[in-house]
Amino acid sequence: MVSLCILSFVILTSIPALSHVYKERLVLRQKTEALRILRYQLVQWKADQQMTPYDPNDSKFILNWEKKTDHSAILSISWSIGERHFTMHSEARK
Repeated sequence: MVSLCILSFVILTSIPALSHVYKERLVLRQKTEALRILRYQLVQWKADQQMTPYDPNDSKFILNWEKKTDHSAILSISWSIGERHFTMHSEARK
């Protein structure tokens, strides 16, 4: 009976930690996806290729060209998870 109580206590205390780990893995996965989108858009711009239009309705990410001249560009991407907001910036030069 005592071992069953101890096991129950250990399981109940580990559930919030596992939930936190799951949320942080989701954040890392989204940061990786945001970085991939940033790189793709800037490489397309740098190569002077026709850029594939980015459909904001297709994703949770919002792209914003902060500076875009003939020789340099700065692109930012932002997204939210619950009440947490994230922004990443990247720059490319020709």
